[in-house]
Amino acid sequence: PDAERYRYCVVLIVPQDRAQPGGKTVTIPIVTMRPLAGDTGKTPIIYLHGGPGGATLAQLPRLIARPWAQETLPNDRTIVFFDQRGSGLSTPRLDCGALSLTDAGIANDADLAAFDRCAQDWKAQGVDFAHYNSKTIADDVQDIAQALKIAQFDLYGVSYGTRVALAVAQYRPQGVRAMVLDSPYPPEAKGTEDLPQITAAQTRHLLRRTPGLADRFAAKLAQWERTPPAGFTVDDVGQYLVDTLYSADGVANFTANITALINGDPAIMTTFIAERSGYVEGQNIAH
Repeated sequence: PDAERYRYCVVLIVPQDRAQPGGKTVTIPIVTMRPLAGDTGKTPIIYLHGGPGGATLAQLPRLIARPWAQETLPNDRTIVFFDQRGSGLSTPRLDCGALSLTDAGIANDADLAAFDRCAQDWKAQGVDFAHYNSKTIADDVQDIAQALKIAQFDLYGVSYGTRVALAVAQYRPQGVRAMVLDSPYPPEAKGTEDLPQITAAQTRHLLRRTPGLADRFAAKLAQWERTPPAGFTVDDVGQYLVDTLYSADGVANFTANITALINGDPAIMTTFIAERSGYVEGQNIAH
């Protein structure tokens, strides 16, 4: 129903390294959605997706139909969506296949070795990972605004997108009127190094609602560390804990899912492992 709102579906070609404009290039896809009531003259919004290694455009119809987007993204503004360099529909897309990468890191030695081989392949094709970061994406944001003839704009950053927004403010603030930082990931945050402690504390808090469950889970983890069950490892469980605690549904169903897992039902781990490779690995680790 909103197809007529898509005004531009274009690509922007920029240098991988702006200090070497004649070298390798990066292609950034862009979709611009116009206001429902036509041009209102209000300041356009540039949307910055999460990650690093996330994307927007392939899932854009579903994204804008979600309740949070319906409540948050205004219908009276032009909204610019793009996939950040190295991810999504951009090229080169620094993907390494279905590796076990989440915010908890890479889960096993085999995938770590596979990523190393993948990174070497990208380097052989001229990819310089030093130019896939929030500061470089801030330059891309300014080039997008210039190409679309947007003199003034607002930024809406989600998760990692907030770090990109803050990089724009720090390095290339021209034309920025205002910004919204949804789930901020500030420059001083060192990756996700605090997640193990946060995850452990939250896991204990949730499990203590059911008497004895925390002790049963700890015993089961120790058993699985000695003798991994079929289909997953303790490191996989650690990744599951990190990811599920991002989700309101995951938190609501946490004790029931952990109880089922302890009792021998691996369904939550089977589903998680099948779906967890959501990041574009090269772009994620470059940051």
